Amino acid sequence: MQYTVQNNNIRIKGIQQIIDAVWNEHHATQAEDKLTDVFNNLSLVQKIMKIQEILDKEKGFALTLVGKFVEAVAKQAAATSSFVYDEAVLKEKLIEAMQGEMAGVCSKMRSLPEIIDNLFFVLNTVSIPKLDGIDLLLKEALNNIYANPNITPIVRYTFFNSLVQKYEAFLKKLYFLIKDDEIQGLDGKEPGLADAIHAFKCLWNLKYSTDDDGKKFSAYLQMVRNWRNDEAHNAPCSTDEEVNAGIKVVVALYLYVIAYSITDLEMAGRGVEGTADVVPYKLPEDKGASYAFAAEEKHRD
Repeated sequence: MQYTVQNNNIRIKGIQQIIDAVWNEHHATQAEDKLTDVFNNLSLVQKIMKIQEILDKEKGFALTLVGKFVEAVAKQAAATSSFVYDEAVLKEKLIEAMQGEMAGVCSKMRSLPEIIDNLFFVLNTVSIPKLDGIDLLLKEALNNIYANPNITPIVRYTFFNSLVQKYEAFLKKLYFLIKDDEIQGLDGKEPGLADAIHAFKCLWNLKYSTDDDGKKFSAYLQMVRNWRNDEAHNAPCSTDEEVNAGIKVVVALYLYVIAYSITDLEMAGRGVEGTADVVPYKLPEDKGASYAFAAEEKHRD
């Protein structure tokens, strides 16, 4: 009984920390110090009720809250996992799993091994702290999904959600490595997923595709956009088969944008062949401050 009570207290403390972090992030740019003071003095139940009021009004806040919970669970899963990370083995597993899915892209662009090498080059290269935090989560997610034979369905589902939620931050990091600048939002607002997609012609132009492969990836991109938004309200996938299919869709999109960005990375001096001049990725000392958040998606014409 004591063990159960202790674990429940840990869970409650974790929920409390997530709620406080989401509230502080939501009001970080607003002059509402007095309101924040009031919030901090509320009980956990009262805070949850206050959060619910905001959820009913603001879609973006719902996405932020879900993103924080997904991130917390993924970090916990990574922290408690004893599964060894072997990048060479993981790359082979990805090649085996994705070669059929990426056949059309590879026939026009680069080979799948080269695409996957560049994916990990991006994850292993330093950009800016608020974007580099995604690297550990994405590598842990891919490693457990593809190389861990003992992964449970719930952990697989958690890592699937993490891949969906972090696609926006991944695009932002890739853009920074190519342009040495950050993606800008409309009218000076914080850039969201739509802005990140718009920054890559290979993604933005998918909606105009006429060939079968382009139409497939256009549908994949719309799926990820829908899953990212729907996750704030209900589960996008409910069965193991749907989760496995969803994983293939979102991983294919990571590889797709990399395939069409390799030349840009090379021109920026940051291709795999030029790794001698690149600072290798290291985890930031303040891990909690570096994880990118799931921003509200905006629409472009």
